[in-house]
Amino acid sequence: MSYAIAILNSDIWNIPNDNIMPSLFLTYQHLPSHLKRCFAYCSIFPKGYPFNRKKLILLWMAEGFLEHSMVGKAVEEVGDDYFNELLSRSLIERSNDDIVKEKFVMHDVVYDLATIASGKSCCRFGSGGRISEDVHHVTYNQEEYDIFNKFETFFDFKCLRSFLPIGSRLQESYLSCKVIDDLIPSIKRLRMLSLSNYNITVLPNSINKLVQLRYLNLSHTDIKCLPDTTCDLYYLQTLLLSGCWKLIELPIHVGKLINLRHLDISYTKIKKMPMQIVRLENLQTLTVFLVGKQKVGLSIRELGKFPNLRGKLCIKNLQNAIDVSEACDANLKHKVHLEELEVYWDQQTEESPTNEVILNELQPSINLKKLSIKFYGGISFPSWLGDCSFSNMVYLSIKSCEYCITLPPLGQVPFLKELKIDGMSRVETIGPEFYGMTGGSTNSPFQPFPSLEKLEFNSMPSWREWISFRGSKFPFPRLKTLMLRDCTELRGHLPSHLPSIEKITILWCNHFPATLSTLHWLSSVKSLDLMCQGSPELSLLGNDSPCHLQVSTIFGFNKLLSLPNMFMSSTCLQHLDLIYISSLTAFPANGLPTSLQSLRIDECQNLAFLRPETWSNYTSLVTLELKNCCDSLTSFQLNGFPVLQILSIEGCSSLKSIFISEKNSSLSLSTLQSLKVSNCKSLRSLPQRMDTLFVLKSLTLDKLSLCCEVACLPPKLQFMHIESLGLATPVTEWGFQSLCFLSDLHIGGDNIVNTLLKKKLLPPLLVSLTITNLTEMMRLKGNRLQHISTLKNLSFKCCSTLETCKDFFPSFLKSLVFINCPKLMSLPDMFPSSLETLEFDDCPRLGLLPRSGFPSSLKLLSISHCPLLKSRWENIVDPKSTIELHYQICVDYSTNVDSVLLRIIRPTRHPDVSASFALSMYSSEEKLSFNRFLSDIDQKMFQSCSVKPGWGIQINSKVAEAPYYQVNPAWSLSFELVSMDFSEM
Repeated sequence: MSYAIAILNSDIWNIPNDNIMPSLFLTYQHLPSHLKRCFAYCSIFPKGYPFNRKKLILLWMAEGFLEHSMVGKAVEEVGDDYFNELLSRSLIERSNDDIVKEKFVMHDVVYDLATIASGKSCCRFGSGGRISEDVHHVTYNQEEYDIFNKFETFFDFKCLRSFLPIGSRLQESYLSCKVIDDLIPSIKRLRMLSLSNYNITVLPNSINKLVQLRYLNLSHTDIKCLPDTTCDLYYLQTLLLSGCWKLIELPIHVGKLINLRHLDISYTKIKKMPMQIVRLENLQTLTVFLVGKQKVGLSIRELGKFPNLRGKLCIKNLQNAIDVSEACDANLKHKVHLEELEVYWDQQTEESPTNEVILNELQPSINLKKLSIKFYGGISFPSWLGDCSFSNMVYLSIKSCEYCITLPPLGQVPFLKELKIDGMSRVETIGPEFYGMTGGSTNSPFQPFPSLEKLEFNSMPSWREWISFRGSKFPFPRLKTLMLRDCTELRGHLPSHLPSIEKITILWCNHFPATLSTLHWLSSVKSLDLMCQGSPELSLLGNDSPCHLQVSTIFGFNKLLSLPNMFMSSTCLQHLDLIYISSLTAFPANGLPTSLQSLRIDECQNLAFLRPETWSNYTSLVTLELKNCCDSLTSFQLNGFPVLQILSIEGCSSLKSIFISEKNSSLSLSTLQSLKVSNCKSLRSLPQRMDTLFVLKSLTLDKLSLCCEVACLPPKLQFMHIESLGLATPVTEWGFQSLCFLSDLHIGGDNIVNTLLKKKLLPPLLVSLTITNLTEMMRLKGNRLQHISTLKNLSFKCCSTLETCKDFFPSFLKSLVFINCPKLMSLPDMFPSSLETLEFDDCPRLGLLPRSGFPSSLKLLSISHCPLLKSRWENIVDPKSTIELHYQICVDYSTNVDSVLLRIIRPTRHPDVSASFALSMYSSEEKLSFNRFLSDIDQKMFQSCSVKPGWGIQINSKVAEAPYYQVNPAWSLSFELVSMDFSEM
């Protein structure tokens, strides 16, 4: 009773945050101290952020939160226990949006509690509010361009232990070299560092200053190798390099990382394992092991030195394993914590009995969940593959095992959910051996594949027959998805009883059965995709009984004269694509199911479109796409379909008019949001009253006829693309200036572009402008865009005659792009002071960048396929020493020229070449060769180039007009070039 009274009188009922229930706070109060730390730490993520269980445990481990002693358990298992405890108390919950059930979230109210519990130790940088200098853990939003300004305050965080970017970007981001070279090495107490998804190519040698570092994530970066000083990180526990597709090797002395427990090198180009890796006996994760050749690399036997491996392991280059005893010593069977195993031979592996013995000795633990086998060179599979003892296996993939003539008895694996068979080029028959039948009895109670949900066969050129199972129970009782692809000779029957089937995909199987009247499962299919190159019939879909088909694509089938009955019997068909069916001439008399939501017709020239009097019946159709089809279609009523939102008409050669019917003026005018009309050569008129399309947001008119008339434009357009139009109505009468909602405009063709620019008719609130297909205009000049103060992005694409753009760019521009401008030779003397992005691609005559340099705001400079720009340094570049220079050049804020030049020199390791490059980039001469540069040194035009203090100043004292030095102060005052990309030159 006294305890209850104490709780009643506790201050927790008066906590300041009204959103947090006192009872929830009480739950936190009664957590053990080690769980309190783990719980509070979760506040570093944004509210609602889905986090991965295993990654969170690695972060806890790096922080030392898992050092609570539990006898006989690995620290990762302790982390699992902690996580499960928080999960059981509902302080962490599974994400509802997570299909694979590996993501977790915190409820908003619980997150608020975690934020209060963490106090000032955890912070979301950039979320507002003052950050304590004593903060320990910081996360921040990863942006496309992260420049140094963003992180300047981090120098004040002397106790910082976590530097973690948080972002959902699918493409890489750019991070300033100054952050990597100067800021990060100065944070001496850092335990966790993530640079994932940044385009960094080099990690500085000073990384070894982070002596407390436990967690280093460089995944999905452009790094090619790690500096040797990485091996000085004695306390490092986790090193993540997944997706570093340019990474070719690990440091030789990696064995010094004796505390390393997790090494992820999946999806890299590493060719061999460093010999010292065998010293890392604490490894729990080693995602890839490369078997070396005899007396050159590591043998597969060395895997036995990692008894505690868990998670995923991929063994590559098994063609180098020729000693059976070495495979036995790998001891995979006793690695009970492995969940995923991939075993790969080389693509050119020859057939050999040794391969069969090797694979037999690589039998994994029965705890394995996923197994993949690729390029196996044996004739048959080992007996353990398909054994019923693998009760935890849910995924199996067998690919390109071209010498095998039969499949293993996989029907015996009791809980297998997904099976992929790919590239088994010699398999001709699939039958009893596949199901796992050991006897000939048809009364056996055995049911093959009792849990299988997804089955795929791909690239099986010799497979001719799929023999039915003859037991008392039908196989595949839970199969939902069946895919057959490139099984060109298959003529046998598909399984007749698939009670749970929902999706069927048959691609490029030109001989599949013409009649399958015994397929009782057709009525349950929801998704059906059929594609072929030949002319098979589709009588297999002649089922007249009601079905549940919702989505279907039919591609090819040159003998198809009418749509299958199966489509018409569906009362819930929502999406239908008909592609390359030249024999199809008409829809059924009753039309299509009115449940359709989208209809796509492509390359069906002989098909007559739906009769106009039936259009009003399609009260669910929101998307209609017609492309190179329906040659008999001469007119289209824009408001014929009641709820149409997206309409695309391309290449309909006979279409003459698109109109709005006065009789049905209210139909679809209130719903149509996107309209595209392109390459309709006979089109003569568009709707006269397009201004009645009140909700139309996107309009594309492209490659239309010489006599096409255009009247008033829709008033609320946000995007518009007009190009290659021969117009009866002058563009001056379209009313562009009244389009107050238009923010993105693409215009093409000399007449349209010249008129709109010269008469300043562009919409007043335009944000992005793209100019394309100039075939006559050579020059763009004058301040013809200055009146559009909102314009931020300007692009020129496929402008074959454009030579120069003098004084054309507005002063407030942020992005400028030139793509495929073959005659572009000169640029303005000065770029807009607000410019952040500058890109050149396929501009072969562009030879000089402006002598005035770049504005201080520039973040990204990208140059691709511009050979004259390349020729300015091709004679001075030593490919062996300056390859990094082609990918990234970074400068800092300092006005110190030496600092700038050192940043260029550092990645090249060749000061003479670097200096020559730096000077020649802004030289008025076309080329400054390396020999010429050396000659100038001999003539003492400036002193020998060596990396030492005062180097740049000495150059300036001798050659005061050096173009590079003239440019540099303008850059350096407030400029940081995040990335200069010279890819694919």
